[in-house]
Amino acid sequence: MSEQGLAEKLRKIDFDNQNHFRKSREDSGVNCSSCNYMGGVPKGKGEALCEHPKRARRVQLTETWGFTARDKDSIAYKSLCDKFEARDPLPEGVEVPDLSEGQAIVLSSQFCDPYHGDPKCPYVIEELKLIQSGNRTTKYNRAGEIRIADMSDMVAGEVIRDICDMPCCESKLPFQISHSEYRIREGLKPDGTEQRVWVRNEITKHGDKVKMSPEEIDAFFDLTRFETLMNDRTGKEYDRHNKISQAIDHLWENANMLGSRPLTEAPNPIKFSNRHKILGGLKLNSEKHLEIWAYDERLFDYKNIQQSMREGNIRDLENIPDGFVLCVDTNDVLDRRLTYRDFDQSRFWVYGVVKSLEDQSLISKGVSHFIEIGTLTYHDSNAFMGVYGKGFGKVARFNEQ
Repeated sequence: MSEQGLAEKLRKIDFDNQNHFRKSREDSGVNCSSCNYMGGVPKGKGEALCEHPKRARRVQLTETWGFTARDKDSIAYKSLCDKFEARDPLPEGVEVPDLSEGQAIVLSSQFCDPYHGDPKCPYVIEELKLIQSGNRTTKYNRAGEIRIADMSDMVAGEVIRDICDMPCCESKLPFQISHSEYRIREGLKPDGTEQRVWVRNEITKHGDKVKMSPEEIDAFFDLTRFETLMNDRTGKEYDRHNKISQAIDHLWENANMLGSRPLTEAPNPIKFSNRHKILGGLKLNSEKHLEIWAYDERLFDYKNIQQSMREGNIRDLENIPDGFVLCVDTNDVLDRRLTYRDFDQSRFWVYGVVKSLEDQSLISKGVSHFIEIGTLTYHDSNAFMGVYGKGFGKVARFNEQ
């Protein structure tokens, strides 16, 4: 073997650290003895040997979970690791189910408990084999059945029941778990013992009353005409208060309200709802554009936000679940004199366009889209109101003449 090939191999401790070795789920054909890389296991006797090509050398499996020494060969029939690959292919004519976005699979052999996010998951494949053969599970005598579960109204981070522990499924199911004895016993996270942060699930559809072409959206956010707005009745130029009111009415009536569904589903142009709150203040991103993070209080329990989140350091999180919304002033329409204090004491409504994100550091943390800010409207408890946008930016106190 070449030096490069040897360098790509893993010592036992490294392989085991990267690929969690555990007891397989009950009543399943998913176990080391059915893995492509298991050798030396004549049924009922012999050594259980893992020969996965990523290992520097094959190893004997000795973990016995309380079994006596004479039963050590049975370990292969009760265990698996993250690198499991089935030895036997699906029978001819049997196809894996198609999953649409927002769907998952539950299996009758597992009492429809863990969700599976990947239709090619080993547990799903074994269920298909069970269905095709007409056999039943050994311990609980259950027939095979695959059901499709609708998860479209669930949000990332929401607390749900158990999730399949295979990496192919876990990566597609970004949820908290209510409680899993299996995961707790096997040392798999999440397992339901973590602090719960995302606890709400008030699903609201996005508004869709407005439909505009890109050219119409650009014109919609150009507020230049409000700078010299005339009163049709008197023929005189409106004062500052009236101009602000007219601009706010224009924005309010011609944008779609953001619901709590995924941002990708929102039809442009959009506006915050009264449930979207700006978190912290404004920061300049790496491209020197003002950046705002907001959160949807329908999906997030603000009382549990950590200090780093309150300070607006959302980028420091390992994963950023749905409910946090990134807004960026890529067109530099905002007044950069806005301060943290403004955002602490005031109410801002963001109007803009949902766009795909290109920032790979955020994409890797679960953020795929952002709102390109077109306009901000503003009010606070002291009766100040204002608009910040392209061609027009004014603030006025409405309790004064």
